[in-house]
Amino acid sequence: MRSLENLVRRNLVVILLVLLLGGFLMLLAELLLTGHVDGIQNVAIIASAIGAIGVATGIFVKGTVRHIVAILLLVLTLSGLMGVSQHIGADNDASPPPLAPLSLSGLALMGAVALLAKQDE
Repeated sequence: MRSLENLVRRNLVVILLVLLLGGFLMLLAELLLTGHVDGIQNVAIIASAIGAIGVATGIFVKGTVRHIVAILLLVLTLSGLMGVSQHIGADNDASPPPLAPLSLSGLALMGAVALLAKQDE
């Protein structure tokens, strides 16, 4: 058990980035499977794909590029906030969950924090 703990500690940031990659991909799959593809809804699909690419890239990059990817993920959090305003302003009978887009913001913010914590080897 001790060796597993040491392995996780040594690779924590990479493990977190892989889990975040899975989160972005699951979000992308859910958006596509639920038909979230009309007009402005495509922003969520594009943002999910960018987030997945960003955290996947973040596993391998170092230095300034790592910081640029972290900044990109921080900017990506705005797409979730935009989605909340769209969901709250929806005027159809089956109104979407108002806070659902914040999952995108949360994933992007966690990715940025993980990348800032990552040490260059």
